[in-house]
Amino acid sequence: MMINFRALRRYLMPVLILSIVVMVGCRGCRERDGSFPQAGEVPAVPSVTITYPEGGDTDIPINTKISATFNTPMVETEISTATFTLTETSGSVVKGTVTLVGLIALFDPTLDLKTNTSYTATINAGIRSVAGNTLAENFTWIFTTGAISDSIRPTVVSTNPVSGAVGVPINTIVAVPFSEVMDPLTINSNTFFLTEAPAASIRAQGLFLPSSVPGGLVSGTVSYLGKTAYFKPESPLKLGTTYTAVINTGAKDVAGNTLLENYVWSFTGIVADTTAPTIASTAPAAEATGVAINTKIAVTFSEMMSIDTLTNSTFKVEGVSGTVTYDPLTKIATFKPTANLMTDKLYTATITTAATDLAGNAITANYIWRFTTGATADSTPPTVLTTVPANAATNVSPSQQITCTFSEGMESATINGTTFTVKGPGGAPVEGTVTYAGTTATFIPTGGLANSTVYNAAVTTGVKDLAGNAMAAVKTWSFTTGVAATTVTSTDPLNGATDVATNKSISATFSGTMDPATINGTTFTLQVSGGAAVAGAVSYTGTTATFNPTADLTGSTIYTATITTGAKDVTGNAIVAAKTWSFTTGAGADIVAPTVVSTNPANGDVSVETNKSVTAIFSESMDPSSIDGTTFTLKGPGGVTIAGEVTYIGKTATFNPTSDLANSTIYDASITTGAKDLAGNPIAVAKTWSFTTGAAADLTKPTITVVDPLNAATGVGINRNITANFSENMEPSTITNTTFTVRKLGGAFIDGDVTYADKTATFNPTADMANSTTYVANITIEVKDLAGNAMETAKTWSFVTGAAPDTLAPTVTSTNPLKDEIDVALNQSIKATFSESIDPDTINDQTFKVAKNSGGDAPGTVTYDALTKTATFKPTGSFVASIVYKATIASSVKDLAGNRLNGNTLAKDYEWTFETGLRTLAEPVALNAAAPFGCFGGSAGVTNEGIKTVINGDIGTTAASTLITGFRDGGGNVYTITPSNDGLVTGTIFTATAPPGSVPGEKAAAGHLAATNAFLALSPAQLPGGIDVSMYGGNPDQLGNRTLKPGIYKSAPGSFMITENPLTLDAQNDPNAVWVFQMASTLTVGGPGAAFPQSIILKNGAQAKNVFWQVSSAATINEGGGGTMVGTIIAEAGVTFSTSGNVDIVTLNGRALSLSASVTYVNTVVNVPAE
Repeated sequence: MMINFRALRRYLMPVLILSIVVMVGCRGCRERDGSFPQAGEVPAVPSVTITYPEGGDTDIPINTKISATFNTPMVETEISTATFTLTETSGSVVKGTVTLVGLIALFDPTLDLKTNTSYTATINAGIRSVAGNTLAENFTWIFTTGAISDSIRPTVVSTNPVSGAVGVPINTIVAVPFSEVMDPLTINSNTFFLTEAPAASIRAQGLFLPSSVPGGLVSGTVSYLGKTAYFKPESPLKLGTTYTAVINTGAKDVAGNTLLENYVWSFTGIVADTTAPTIASTAPAAEATGVAINTKIAVTFSEMMSIDTLTNSTFKVEGVSGTVTYDPLTKIATFKPTANLMTDKLYTATITTAATDLAGNAITANYIWRFTTGATADSTPPTVLTTVPANAATNVSPSQQITCTFSEGMESATINGTTFTVKGPGGAPVEGTVTYAGTTATFIPTGGLANSTVYNAAVTTGVKDLAGNAMAAVKTWSFTTGVAATTVTSTDPLNGATDVATNKSISATFSGTMDPATINGTTFTLQVSGGAAVAGAVSYTGTTATFNPTADLTGSTIYTATITTGAKDVTGNAIVAAKTWSFTTGAGADIVAPTVVSTNPANGDVSVETNKSVTAIFSESMDPSSIDGTTFTLKGPGGVTIAGEVTYIGKTATFNPTSDLANSTIYDASITTGAKDLAGNPIAVAKTWSFTTGAAADLTKPTITVVDPLNAATGVGINRNITANFSENMEPSTITNTTFTVRKLGGAFIDGDVTYADKTATFNPTADMANSTTYVANITIEVKDLAGNAMETAKTWSFVTGAAPDTLAPTVTSTNPLKDEIDVALNQSIKATFSESIDPDTINDQTFKVAKNSGGDAPGTVTYDALTKTATFKPTGSFVASIVYKATIASSVKDLAGNRLNGNTLAKDYEWTFETGLRTLAEPVALNAAAPFGCFGGSAGVTNEGIKTVINGDIGTTAASTLITGFRDGGGNVYTITPSNDGLVTGTIFTATAPPGSVPGEKAAAGHLAATNAFLALSPAQLPGGIDVSMYGGNPDQLGNRTLKPGIYKSAPGSFMITENPLTLDAQNDPNAVWVFQMASTLTVGGPGAAFPQSIILKNGAQAKNVFWQVSSAATINEGGGGTMVGTIIAEAGVTFSTSGNVDIVTLNGRALSLSASVTYVNTVVNVPAE
């Protein structure tokens, strides 16, 4: 890669921290003429301006690289392991490699450094710069390692411009500060680039490589200094154009840790920036006296400055030579004198008008100030005067930022995430950002702190004052966060709800258990907005308070509900703040009966974990007093009632057994008609379902599979909700506004309601979020699944709001089945996919219905998948064959910003029709121990002829090993091979009698048993519903020249054949689609005649692992050789591929499992599908 030295000179003058410049490989880039330095300039004498680690640093990770940054470009061949060395203090030389990258020399140790060991790094005198000057003397520094490696991933602390910014100056430079020092080798045009392509299309690329960016890249230069990467466009940005910037996971810190995920953000350029930067403060201050003679001089600017304009030509101290460094994160430039200043002398410092901001604007006039030195150097170590929180503080807010104020001005570059840390239980580091201003350092936790937790903060001796004095000792302090204050987590109706039924009760759910005596008509009130109070009775059940008006509310009227701070939890603590919300009634009462829309476990589930709670989700909010141990019961064998606790939160009722359930046992759950909604309507019929436990408890920790908005999303509507989808069903009582929080970056938590339904947690802000603001969402490890397992780690993500609310209505983008589709399977689930994320609370069996076109709703359950944005209606039984059904998505379905479907507040639903056929869908059959086998020869063995046979899997037989012929396996075992009959099994051959070097026959027996069980599970007796293919025309035994949808197909005459033309299996874009072919007799593939091999073609996502052939007699596959067979063949009798002497390879993407006879291969390749 060619280094552009003129660009290098302009970006990275001698004073810059850890820098590298590379040219972006994109259109418009070119090498400029000229050499370095420029005519008329005095070439700099080489010196080392900064190192990592710094001299005197301690507790350095053992897996770090060592670097030294020069003030001028050096001759590459002069920088080597001979001139840049690292030794233990004992004198042992550390082996490694040395690389010169721009101005940085990098020493990469071959092995990790030793723990708790002092090391001396040395740059030898005599090495030459490009200008021909030499380093005058050896440069040496010492640091000490700690006890561990650095495994903490770096993060992007902020960006300039911020994500979602509009009105960005078109002459800006894009800057990205990181949380720690990065490896400059990894900050380049492959890891940091700018494009006009939308962020959504960039995210769709997955790999985030420049070569895959649609529309190409913006020409420019990438540089890195301190902890900040820069992208300087070669030309001004286009007016009114939105740009997307990317930092991908190729960017690494000096310990080799990559970013956790690609960081993508967008901004829009409007006009040029013409505002001049100013000087915010200086140290020493103007006219200061008694200044220490060994001090550095620091200047803080009003905005981020252009790094190449802060040099010892633009930042000068009269009569003093020195070097200048600049920290873009703190906006502080520092002048470090080469030698101590003179005593009792007046000095003049100047920032010239050549210093410019990132847009090229200079300060309006030279900034000049004076100070007078004293008689001595400053040798007094700085101290920490105060901390917030104070040491041993208790009841600290989880949103608290941690600060420490020093006794004097500090060197900003020494205050970072390495020298200022916060750790939680077990010494686990808290992720956060460190800033410095004035004399105060601030640690801002990325996701807030946990409740009731002890934290330890530390500032190491790596921090130094402006005279270079380190603190004498590490400053440590601890504090304890407070108990989670009780809050109102959700209400029904929600704040701002409209069309509320006039006969509905009002409810509020708390984050903890309340003192029932404090929930009464004084603390929970309802009134006409701005008017009279509404009479009613207040009750409290579980964690929910309910206000039941004495009379129906007035139609089309705004009401305001209030819960005061008089409401207290069981420990006597009042809620954090009064909760007030308003809603508007509709024109009438609610007379619709609630329903149970889903249960977990579902009806018929097997292998249910024994430590799992049982839940039921309702179609609407229920009266919590009607959900108890009399209306929600669980019974075991013989009708014995299972002891347990019933709770109700949101729309979910939970039965938590007192003890684990028994293994391999059938249980019956029931919800009676005593369960009522908030309008007093009972469920129409009792809900009953059964499930069977497995043999073990659930110990799997839940995870978050998708969040919305996505991490680093921009332009987010200010009125939208924030959601997180879990990998499994969660315990609703653990999903509250203390475990699911949203706050402004570096700011306070925002108020909002938290609800949970169908694996999705939703945070609904009480008020619109601020425009163009970064928010951080966090879900703590206190959330648990139904078995009580907590998440392994907290989930934190951020997003940036746009400039306006989201008013775009959601639409239905696709359906399955399609509109007017025919031959829809009788048990097929009906699906609708939306254009955007939908509020899961608005998707239920009242808003998604399927009915006969002639009338009559079909019973079923409705679920919503946040990852695919798809709602699914699963029929309870089967549809009626050969009639037309109509599916309806109600217009009351809303997106996360509250926009109705189609944007129509009237009754305009989304409807489509389809016609059922005769097909029935099947689930994949579990092959269990038979799954690894590409072939099983029953009790008769397996024979190979030819030298082209390869079985990519195992083979086996319950017979003796002598009945395996013509094979060798991956373990080196040989079974009667000859020069003309030598097939390869890449796995293992299992038999009843173990051959030398093999294993006993238990696996062969287990495989045979599993294959037998699968054969029975595929039989018409256990899997009814198979149809005759002649209903589509043609002969009932002929599968060739057909395209079949997923389903169960039974041969009417007893046998199937694929002759004349291939068979096509169309999954209709469902990767889980299953085909089962049932035969009372034989299966024949190939023909007519031996000369015409036939194949199976998979279409639209069909997979070989989901195709099953249940053959009650024998199967013959392409006796003439050639062709491709697909699926798992399980035959009572033998299976034969090709015939002796054929050399054309037959391919089987599946398995050939014979239960009692042999399997014969002639030049056959078998590929066992992954399960």
